[in-house]
Amino acid sequence: MTKRRPPTSHTPIHFDPTLPADLLTTQNVSSTFQIPSESSVGAAISLPPADPSPAASSGATARSSASKRNMLFQEQLGQHETTRFSAVFVENQDSFGAVMVDATNSDYHELGREPDVMARSRVDLAVRTLLNFPSVRTCDMLLTGIHHLYDVWLSPTMIQQCLKQAWTEYASELGEPRTRESMLRVVNDLFINQKRPHPTPDCEYAGNSDHASWINWFGGPHLRWEMIGILFSWAGIAFRCKQEWDPVFDLPEQHGRNRNTAAEKMRECAAACVRLCEGNFEISDTMVICMKNSTRLQSIIISDESDRVRVDYGTVRSAFISAGLHRLAPSKEITPFSQHRASLASSMYYHDKCHSLFNARPPMLSKHYCQCPLPLDLCEEDVYGDRERLTVAIAKLDSNGWNTTGHIYTTTWLRALTMLSPIREGILELTLSLNSNFTKPQVEDLQVQLGKIVASYPPHIQYQGTSEWHAQSSSRFHERSAQEAYIITRIQLDVLQCHFLLQRLLVSRQFSGGQDLFDIAQETMSVILSLWLNRDQLHEFHHAFDWIAVSYGMPCAGILCVELLRASNLVPPATQSELSSTIRGHDCVRFSRSEVVQNLVMFRALLDWIRPTDNNAQLSKKFKAVLQRIIDAVFDSLGSSYGMQTQEMPSEQQSQRHSGPQDQQSPGQNLPAATGREYDIDTEMNAFNDMDWLNTVDWTQNVNPTPMTMSPNDTSSIPRQPVENATVPFWHRDIHELHDHRTTEELPVSSDVVIIGAGYAGISTAYHLTKGEASDKKLSITILEARSVCSGATGRNGGHLRPDMYTPMTRLIDRAGVERALEVTEFEIAHVHAIKSLVEKEKIDCDFSLTRSIDVWTNGETAQKAMDMYDTLISRNLDYMKDVFFVLGKDAEGISGVKGAKACASFTAATLWPYKMILHLTASILETGLVNLQAHTPVTSVSRQPSGSFIVTTPRGTTVARKVVYANNAYISGLLPQYREAIVPCKGLCTHISVPEGTRAPLLNNSYIVREEDNVVSYLIPRADGSIVVGGANLRYHPVLSSWYDNVDDSVLIEEVKNHYEGYMQRHFNGWEDSGAQVDKVWTGVMGYSWDSQPHIGAVPGEDGQFVLAGFNGHGMPQAFLSALGVAKMVQNGIGFEDTGVPRLFETTKVRLEAARNGPFGGDILGVNR
Repeated sequence: MTKRRPPTSHTPIHFDPTLPADLLTTQNVSSTFQIPSESSVGAAISLPPADPSPAASSGATARSSASKRNMLFQEQLGQHETTRFSAVFVENQDSFGAVMVDATNSDYHELGREPDVMARSRVDLAVRTLLNFPSVRTCDMLLTGIHHLYDVWLSPTMIQQCLKQAWTEYASELGEPRTRESMLRVVNDLFINQKRPHPTPDCEYAGNSDHASWINWFGGPHLRWEMIGILFSWAGIAFRCKQEWDPVFDLPEQHGRNRNTAAEKMRECAAACVRLCEGNFEISDTMVICMKNSTRLQSIIISDESDRVRVDYGTVRSAFISAGLHRLAPSKEITPFSQHRASLASSMYYHDKCHSLFNARPPMLSKHYCQCPLPLDLCEEDVYGDRERLTVAIAKLDSNGWNTTGHIYTTTWLRALTMLSPIREGILELTLSLNSNFTKPQVEDLQVQLGKIVASYPPHIQYQGTSEWHAQSSSRFHERSAQEAYIITRIQLDVLQCHFLLQRLLVSRQFSGGQDLFDIAQETMSVILSLWLNRDQLHEFHHAFDWIAVSYGMPCAGILCVELLRASNLVPPATQSELSSTIRGHDCVRFSRSEVVQNLVMFRALLDWIRPTDNNAQLSKKFKAVLQRIIDAVFDSLGSSYGMQTQEMPSEQQSQRHSGPQDQQSPGQNLPAATGREYDIDTEMNAFNDMDWLNTVDWTQNVNPTPMTMSPNDTSSIPRQPVENATVPFWHRDIHELHDHRTTEELPVSSDVVIIGAGYAGISTAYHLTKGEASDKKLSITILEARSVCSGATGRNGGHLRPDMYTPMTRLIDRAGVERALEVTEFEIAHVHAIKSLVEKEKIDCDFSLTRSIDVWTNGETAQKAMDMYDTLISRNLDYMKDVFFVLGKDAEGISGVKGAKACASFTAATLWPYKMILHLTASILETGLVNLQAHTPVTSVSRQPSGSFIVTTPRGTTVARKVVYANNAYISGLLPQYREAIVPCKGLCTHISVPEGTRAPLLNNSYIVREEDNVVSYLIPRADGSIVVGGANLRYHPVLSSWYDNVDDSVLIEEVKNHYEGYMQRHFNGWEDSGAQVDKVWTGVMGYSWDSQPHIGAVPGEDGQFVLAGFNGHGMPQAFLSALGVAKMVQNGIGFEDTGVPRLFETTKVRLEAARNGPFGGDILGVNR
């Protein structure tokens, strides 16, 4: 168990210079496994047969011994290199031996010269480079994420060992402060090592098969500039994988750099190391690794479509071939060397095909000239541990070299992708060959081989669809982590990409219609979106999302767009030749238009979410603009045909693709017969009601729409007003006499202040103006409420008065700095005590209870992330964190009572009956005689008069106000259109759970936030009678945008989650298994979610006399009461926002409104902000 309270100090890396003893002899692995061959998965995936000759690998045996270099030519050659200019001499070296010895180039590696006689520029470059070597604590912090890189070119063992070597030997030189003189000592050693021959060891030689030999090959006495360059590249990539708020960027040695500038500095140093290796005698494996990682870092910083990156990768592959890594014979003895080289070769072979497909350029590596045996499916700890451990691990592999434990290692992912490389190469041959006239059987043969490859994958990497992200893993080995689910999903994307490209080949020659291609595109898009929707579990992989979007998503989105445009009659008429080919080769494509548009909209949100600093950000931005125009065009065509009658979403049956032919064309789909482009879209699916839900979303940020009677771009006419017949919450069980109160039969003629909304914010404002700190006994106040008092979000919430102590802090610090972020948390903490004092002062009977709130994590990975976040906040010495008690480990379940808890945190909070509190305050303010309350009086407009006063219009008449306070939260944009993008109404769901009458519920003393294994979050409070109020689970319905986003209909439950809490207590809480607890009340409510996660408080920008309290993000209980006090002071005393005591981040400003209007669609609400 790990219990955290006091601040933690930074602990540097502890380096152990000792190496393990020699390893035992390993068994011959050739008898224990077989690489997939023609007999197992088909001929098309089999690489050329191995050359049994010892000379078959030019990079291994032939160049393995330094003694064999006493010859005329720099490189030995393999048996396959008979065309080489020196082949005759090398083949007959016994005959030429004496002559060749005399002519040997032995002085080439002379070790006597010191750096001071070298070119000064190289020394200066070397010193400047090492001055930027990451500090020991920087390395320590970067190493925390090294196991999430899943890249054989960045071996954690190699990186950690070289860092250990550097900081053990050169601790004083690389420590602080660094000087040119101290760097010269390191530079001298590196240049001397650089002069020594650095042959690749013989992988078959027993003396080279142990851990120590492998370590000493790239480190130890052979630490060279290549390894220093690899370390710089690793550091740069690690910087890019960090979030901007990561504490590593606060270190003084970073000199204020962020993730981008820090990575760029590391890239410059890695490139310098490559230049410092230019005098090498030959290209070694480590040199190839150095060049590859430097180029990868370059591609991360700039775009993958850059010609510069293509050229650099071409250089790397040339070096790869020069090192002989392209032609490796399967090892008879499995050693760290052979496994490492097989991993590098397989990876390069895969990436060669991957980049070739991405850029539509011929590959440099071909099956005709390459032999790349698959590495075994082993973890690095087994490979680079000791001989006995390696032997045991090999014995556990299956006959094809896969691990049988169900774990997913870097090599597991690599093997799965490499097995697809022959399919990719076949696609490239058919696509890029000159005068290619491929046949349908050739493509179908590749399809068959692809199916066999996927079928040969072991069960633990077989894709299980959306169940990859659910708690009940289909794996028979263990519950699947988010990282493993990510890797399996990425493998599936590669498989789908192969299917997609093969279908493209068939369609291009009219061998197939478009239905299969469309279905694969749609499936691929769904898989991509499943990753994006689970991005909160995948922080370590956020850096890869731009590549996923560009490489896998864009081509599939293109197919969806093409079919959508065709179905909307938005493509040019076909010529007669096109017509005949279309009729011959293009089947009618059946699909649900709403499903396609929803996927495209979500994909657009993903593109919006990609950071401007990501390497493919510009490409994503360009495609996003194209995608937006297509969506706009489709809506324009529909809007002009159908008008804007509002209808419900289609049923689930309507959303499915129809398989049978349809006799009746939909209105608006009467394409001219000459086009030949008829699309079998069902009438019901093609009707406008299939698309109406999308009209609640603003698709047109930064787009100039085409004028029309009612454009879908014009969402301002869609009402954001409360609906009638809302679901009844548990809190309304005992209706107060003031529930539907009207103080007077008619509206008052005028008031000093009109408050719109009789919920938490509105009633609190009136309280402060009449009885609180900002009271004025001469002030007249009218409160206008569209429905009943406290019928909105406050009367429908979970009764939880809980400050958010740490979850949003890191993001707030990143965006606004520590000081402003701290204001928010301390403001929320102050609410607990302010409401406690209010309840005591006014003697409010509302079941108020001061308690501890327990946050629970049942997912091990998110628990560790929470721990890391806790440590980050503790390290900043934030005083309020003293109230937080954090437990990580086995005791979390015992402390929290939640089954499977991996971590929990507790802090002071409160629970209450919100409806009772608000109605008590309502009665209290009405007793002053200063307030006129008018329930069931919705405000339809507010207009300013020349005199400066306001006319407030309702269906019951008008009233005049000197000042207006908008406390209508989710509905504010119905009256103030400038808030349309800034505050969006979003639905949520809550329930009441009770045990059977006559039984006693198990005791719960605390309130809860429970994060389930699949990161579904629920909030929960226990009540004195033993019942439970619990709600949330928004992750369950988040993908169905129409069910909750920009939705004000709280008369309808959220279908996807309405039954989620049946059996909830029995599933998640110890001791409740036999309680008989069941849901007896379910309701929904509408919250005002803000684009940037902060409420809007203060004077409406540019509007004198108008004030706003809205956008509390379902978190108003610890924010609204004191925010209302700040607004009351502004209304009554005319003070500025800065004097209200409300956090600066809450102030409503023109800048915030414009950011929401011009920024990514949905902002923080859809998780697309950074």
